[in-house]
Amino acid sequence: MHQPYPWQSEPVRQLRAMRTRLPHAVLLQGPAGGGKRALAGAFLQWLLCAHPTAEQACGQCDSCRWLLAAQHPDVLEVDVAAAEEGGEATPGRKLAQIGVDSIRQAVDFLRIGAHGPMRVVWIHQAHVMNVAASNALLKTLEEPPDRTLLLLVTDQPARLLPTVLSRCHAVRHPLPDRAGALEWLAGQGVAQPGLCLDLAGGAPLAALAWNDVERMARRAGWLEMLARADSARVWNEAEQLARMEHEAYLDWIDVLQRWMYDLLSLRMVGRIGYHGDCAADLQSLAPRADVHGLVRFAQRLTEVRRTSAHPLNVQLAVEDILLDYCALFEAQG
Repeated sequence: MHQPYPWQSEPVRQLRAMRTRLPHAVLLQGPAGGGKRALAGAFLQWLLCAHPTAEQACGQCDSCRWLLAAQHPDVLEVDVAAAEEGGEATPGRKLAQIGVDSIRQAVDFLRIGAHGPMRVVWIHQAHVMNVAASNALLKTLEEPPDRTLLLLVTDQPARLLPTVLSRCHAVRHPLPDRAGALEWLAGQGVAQPGLCLDLAGGAPLAALAWNDVERMARRAGWLEMLARADSARVWNEAEQLARMEHEAYLDWIDVLQRWMYDLLSLRMVGRIGYHGDCAADLQSLAPRADVHGLVRFAQRLTEVRRTSAHPLNVQLAVEDILLDYCALFEAQG
């Protein structure tokens, strides 16, 4: 059965309060890695359950079993992953962005009579809807069919069209406080809860994913390379990085982005946010770089991350990034 996490008591309270007067569209928004997907699943299971209590679904009825198996006839999930624009929004099919065809299919789905109390379209990462898809959704947001619910989940609400935002009932989902997150991570058997939580930016589920020996070992090698900032070794390092799986390549970019944030943070406010176990290396490097250069390079990494789904040549891209990175410190070193 879908269960909320311990830190979700306030958004749970807000969602439960909607049952007697459910809005036609709910937007669950908050930072990534906090458990919004689990909360949305628990909410839907409770709404559609044949025998719910005041606090949760029964977990035994046909509706609960269908939802847990991702086969509920009244629920359509629209999700995102590496696929071409315009693919079909059906269970198991994931999209790189949510295109207009997917939303049109979702709207058609809502017009079919419900098997149970209502029909639901559950849109994950709603911020990746393109403009045409968002506009296609607006008509339904303005004139929703009876007995329907649009559940939108996002960690980047600012990317949604204002017209979409204004037609949804927003429920904010904050991250837990540090003490609560550390207690939960320790209970999950995480060996270094503080470091994992820092690397995840305070998001406990993302921190859980850092509790991996292989991933931590890769990170240690990358940080050793970044601490040296040695342009003579770039080609060898780039060749090794180019052999990575795509997921590891994205991980490398994220680690480098956080490394740059720490360098900037040290220069500007004297604080390290992510890589606290590498404080000595960061403190040695930070004075050697011009702040404006660090800012420009950090901005460049943001663009690299945005377009990283389909790099034309990973080795050349990594070489270019590393050469520019090393140049930040050689200029004044």
